[in-house]
Amino acid sequence: MAEKMTAIIVSRDEELVEDIKEKLFSIAEVRGVLKDANTSYSFIKERAPRLLFLDIRYDTESAFGLASRIERFLPETLKFIMSGSKDPDLILRSLKVGAADYILFPSEGEDILTQVTTVLEKGNHREREGNIFVITSSKGGQGVTTLAVNLADHIHELTESRVAIVDLKQQAGDVALFMGLDEVYTLEDFRKDMPRLDEDLLFSSLVRHTKGFYIITAPEEIDTTGMAGAEDTGRIFRILKEYLDYIIVDMPHEFTEQSSSVIDIADKVLSVTQQAVPAIRGTKRTLELFREVGYGEEKVKVVINRFEKRNAITQKDMEEVFGQKLFAMVSNDFNTVIRVINKGELLSENYSGSPVDRDIGDIASLLTGIQRKDNDQIGETLLKRVLRGVFKRGQ
Repeated sequence: MAEKMTAIIVSRDEELVEDIKEKLFSIAEVRGVLKDANTSYSFIKERAPRLLFLDIRYDTESAFGLASRIERFLPETLKFIMSGSKDPDLILRSLKVGAADYILFPSEGEDILTQVTTVLEKGNHREREGNIFVITSSKGGQGVTTLAVNLADHIHELTESRVAIVDLKQQAGDVALFMGLDEVYTLEDFRKDMPRLDEDLLFSSLVRHTKGFYIITAPEEIDTTGMAGAEDTGRIFRILKEYLDYIIVDMPHEFTEQSSSVIDIADKVLSVTQQAVPAIRGTKRTLELFREVGYGEEKVKVVINRFEKRNAITQKDMEEVFGQKLFAMVSNDFNTVIRVINKGELLSENYSGSPVDRDIGDIASLLTGIQRKDNDQIGETLLKRVLRGVFKRGQ
């Protein structure tokens, strides 16, 4: 007799849970029933089930956020989205998070066992491959490095996965300086290691921040003879995609063969600019160049740094100039940013929850598709727990 597959159900509907258990009894063993999609990830990740049934009717956003994380970090788990209606938007979102099938409950005819076995017969194996997010600008001084290092921090905290930031400004990079790091491991070091590279060597060589993400730094001294070329750089990033879940790239302002080789394989390019005519003009030209080579709004996103609502140049003005919607806006909190740069710190270390830190956290959520917990809500929940304890002691 073939061994049963493992399954986990996320639903508050007891009737649905019992229906799945009954219909799939012959092929699957349910190892867990969870009611809250927002707190289920750790349990699911630890058990890595073959089948996951995710009911989206009660907390749609948390359910899709959970589905995104499972898609990213448990690619062998087949996700079945359970819904009560044939909503085209929900079906499309299910496809985007890699659902194996979209199943109606109560059923409108087809048996759930038939739907699951049909998926199993087709096969659903996918190799995991990391995402590359490039952070760039048309000119210096736009805050690219600040955004890149803090985005790496937020994505690592949000996803609990393998995240690295790569300083591609190999002649004048400041990533290590912005985080107060003395260790150095460059693209050229990586290139030299490639002939004997394996997982153990890679993660023992990469510089690791105390927050848990990895760094490929710029060299301490400028040496153009030792720089990895475009072909080697492309190979390096393809290897990184195999071992890492997210790679954030602090990109130089100039377009070179080396930077183009990374942009070509990047999943998203964030073009950072500010509410100033020279910066906006440069960004407009950059976007036009990207469009000429076939990279449109789906890949290239515009982020406004140091955004001020009262600025004479409005969001609408910029969107008209760029010919596309703004992806995100980061609050103007210059004094806070300068403090953390001068101390070699991340925003989350002493300014967690500040406007600029929260805005970068929102960008991390947009890029990963994972809903982050609101700090205020967490604080409110903690306060409620404390108050309950006080009242209990007083009874």
